[in-house]
Amino acid sequence: MHVALTALILGGTLAQTPGTLLTERRVDAAIGRMKEHLYATQNKQAGHFEVGSYATGSNAGGQTALVVLAMLMAGESPQNPPLAKAIAWLKTADPKHYFTGTYAVAIRAHVWAALSAEQHVPLLRRDAAWLLDAASKHPKGLFDYGNVAPSRIDHSVTQYGTLGLWEAAKRGLPFSKSVWRKIQAHFIGAQRPDGGWNYGGDGQASYGSMTAAGLTALIICRQELYSGGSKIPKASTEAIQRGLSWLDTNFDGPRNSNNGSWPFYYLVSIERVALAGGIRELGGVDWYGVGAGHILSQQQASGGVGGQPCNTAFALMFLARGRYPVWVSKLAIPSARWNLRPDDLYRLTAQLSDMTERELNWQVVSIDTQPEHWLNAPLLCVTSADKINLTPPQTQRLRRYLDLGGMLVAVPHAAATDFRASIRQFARTLYPRFRMRRLPADHPFFKSLHQIEYARAGRVEGISNGVRELIVMLERDWAADKGKVGAGPPPLAANIYAHLSDRGRLPSRLASHYERRIERRSNGTFQVGRLRYDGEWLPEPAAWEVVGNRVFNRHGIDVQTVDLELETLSAEADAPALMHLAGIDAVELSALQLAAVERYARSGGTVLIETVGGRGDFARSVEKQLADHLETAAAPLGRHVPMLSGEGVEGAVAIERVRYRRRAAVILSARSRPRLAAFAFDGRPAILISREDMTLGMMGVRHADILGYAVESALELATNIVLRCHANKRTANAGG
Repeated sequence: MHVALTALILGGTLAQTPGTLLTERRVDAAIGRMKEHLYATQNKQAGHFEVGSYATGSNAGGQTALVVLAMLMAGESPQNPPLAKAIAWLKTADPKHYFTGTYAVAIRAHVWAALSAEQHVPLLRRDAAWLLDAASKHPKGLFDYGNVAPSRIDHSVTQYGTLGLWEAAKRGLPFSKSVWRKIQAHFIGAQRPDGGWNYGGDGQASYGSMTAAGLTALIICRQELYSGGSKIPKASTEAIQRGLSWLDTNFDGPRNSNNGSWPFYYLVSIERVALAGGIRELGGVDWYGVGAGHILSQQQASGGVGGQPCNTAFALMFLARGRYPVWVSKLAIPSARWNLRPDDLYRLTAQLSDMTERELNWQVVSIDTQPEHWLNAPLLCVTSADKINLTPPQTQRLRRYLDLGGMLVAVPHAAATDFRASIRQFARTLYPRFRMRRLPADHPFFKSLHQIEYARAGRVEGISNGVRELIVMLERDWAADKGKVGAGPPPLAANIYAHLSDRGRLPSRLASHYERRIERRSNGTFQVGRLRYDGEWLPEPAAWEVVGNRVFNRHGIDVQTVDLELETLSAEADAPALMHLAGIDAVELSALQLAAVERYARSGGTVLIETVGGRGDFARSVEKQLADHLETAAAPLGRHVPMLSGEGVEGAVAIERVRYRRRAAVILSARSRPRLAAFAFDGRPAILISREDMTLGMMGVRHADILGYAVESALELATNIVLRCHANKRTANAGG
């Protein structure tokens, strides 16, 4: 769709409010205060929010609808008594005085669509009929403030009328496609030479909110007219590309270009286009970070912004909707036809949102940007009809994303034989030690949510490191048009989403498991030895980098890794203070290797032995061999030990309770006690045993079949172990 934008869809920009980093906690607090402020403006007796200058004339009723919609987007329950009273008012408001204009009716239609229940379908149908009647009276099929016979052009109100009809269309209410054709024809014809739009289609200069309005209308029309494989006309594609280029060039935060009015209305318009198009950045910056930073800087002591309740409602919508979790990225590859269906992931995301009753986002990322910026989505989708050719730097970026916990799904457009062959070759190049095979019938992708008949699923191939799939290739296009949103997502796509997100447990787009290293003073280095043996000794090579960045950012300790042979494990003073012996399946260690572990541990070092993924018997098998070798059993690690209690360890946290992943909590009956065991020497836990996964938790991977610690608990445990071993090392070096 918008190839020109691929070079700037970077993501991950850390937006700043004045003097403070934008964080999930700050946004949560701002949203809570906005809700309180809006409820304080409610007419407690009637239930509406009709106060201020925008609660009169054709707009009457619209402010209440806007507040209700914003509350629903921000997660408020429609059963919450004050909100329920406002919804009841929307149903019974006197039509002689309220909901006589396009803005008010269109926004109320959004409310009925958001509530979803069957009882609201007649109300949605009623408002859609009003909007259709209003559009039929305009010679160009557009909208004016009221249901009259106008000839004036108003791109703002037409945007909202179009959005209201779209909500009805997405819920399956039928009407003629001529409605969309008229709107599309107008906005293509009204586009300014520079690619933007203005308010009235006249000689006025283009500006931000109206360019967003034009793009919104054209994207809606494209989705409604050309789904199901219909070829998108060149005029529509070019108009959208030019509009996006204008927006990218002229985006200046909340200033609305040359028209600085209505900044919060403008930000919502920007958000709508960005979410529909999967846009991560505009003008080289994170549009959400910039907008959220502005809103937080403008929030008043009361919790509101901009004076009028409608302004606070717009700001609340922006903050809430823009941070919905991102579940998938589409990979933009300039040398390939990567976007033959520009709305495939948008439609699939909408279907998944309906299925899960939780709003999701998607995004586009460029192969020529940094892979750390892609990590807010656990899945990366590449699709084309052609062979994929990547340069060596591009290949390394993709490998980096996979190493940091992501998964690539390759989706062919049509048969795409060359595309599939190139993906197989790419997988062999990246992972020569692993074999690409057809996924077995009992794989979670065929049963995690829906039971899929294996013979009818098509050939699904994958390459795995033993604990998770790294690359998956489909035979069929999973995101081809499947009808309206209510039809539900394709079962395979739904299963993959459920598996990668642990059935919907994705954090918001503001929360990333990967911390970039900040600039700060170093307080010394600390080495972690990764122990090599004959087996799958390093399934996740980036795990200690993720932990290391966290430790450095918080404590200034530079964590480095070094790979060592297990049988040559040294007891010398300059040996790393912590060794990680990781694996998946049961392994038989030699007497030399067992003796090396004992010698190192008795000399003051610490060994962490772990089953990565938690499903195999690696740690259990090594624990048994060590117990036979040492003629003693490992004992559960008590909460009083410093690496759990934090006592005497600078910077460590007290880990009194841990959280396990959902599956681990069920299968292992795990509650809140760490299940670590240890072989102790002279009272010091020297050989730690974790039968449950820590590594994938440390990396932020949330797959549903992992038996182990939840992400934050895994990071806290790993950080405490590093800090404790670092303290031991310093004491030993000081002769104490």
